[in-house]
Amino acid sequence: MTRLLIATALSASVLSANACKPVQTKTVQGLDNPDICIQNAHIYQSQEESLADALTIKDGKISKVLLPNDPKFCDKFTIAPTKVIDLNGAYVYPGFVDSHAHLLGVGLREMTLNLEGTPSIKALLETLAIEVKKTPSGETVYGRGWIETHWPENRFPTRQDLDTVSPDNPVILQRADGHAMVVNSAALEAAGITKSTQPPFGGDILKGKDGEPTGMLIDHAMGLVENLMPKLTNARKEAAYIKASEIYAAYGWTGMHSMSADARDIPMIERLSDAGKLK
Repeated sequence: MTRLLIATALSASVLSANACKPVQTKTVQGLDNPDICIQNAHIYQSQEESLADALTIKDGKISKVLLPNDPKFCDKFTIAPTKVIDLNGAYVYPGFVDSHAHLLGVGLREMTLNLEGTPSIKALLETLAIEVKKTPSGETVYGRGWIETHWPENRFPTRQDLDTVSPDNPVILQRADGHAMVVNSAALEAAGITKSTQPPFGGDILKGKDGEPTGMLIDHAMGLVENLMPKLTNARKEAAYIKASEIYAAYGWTGMHSMSADARDIPMIERLSDAGKLK
């Protein structure tokens, strides 16, 4: 990812409102004419260094971080295409890096039924019902991104919940953290999961007071319905990595560390990056 810096929401609004304007004045002695000059800002460098108030960018890289104590410092530069961005005192930080992410999962979420930000079980079922109507009978409906921690129902969704809107199509909805999923009765039946099914090592099948599965599968138990999920082909992986990079770039991240990544995907990621397909 090639974005160089991140400004606060305030600075972002300034950027969109004021845009970048060309200036034509004299060249600043000792400095090459930059492509972009940012002025009138609070620029964080490190805990040991003072805040700077201007920086210049040349050929896609930060070339100078300066403390001229001059809110109009950039106006000294010459000829276009030098562009001036005045942040009116907003803050600028070095590019943020996500230290724990699941790049493939983010991309797959965007390519399937996206349940990110779903506020309740009621809302989840409403979204699911729309997707079921678009899905051929008997085909699996797969989605991901829900999390119940702030839901008014204060509980996990259950197979009975999902059955109300999808009695025939198998439904598999993965939790946001990737460590659990809820499935409906059709999915349990298709996977052969019953009251007597024992969870695999490292996983759990949540059951109700009657001993019947509630539909919640934890960690390695998710593998019991793996054959019902969309096949993760190389083409699908590539599309997911590209989509995820677009999502991260849109939020301003300049880098990330992908956890639980398959080492076999590294050549694929390098190839996509070399081809300019990753943001």
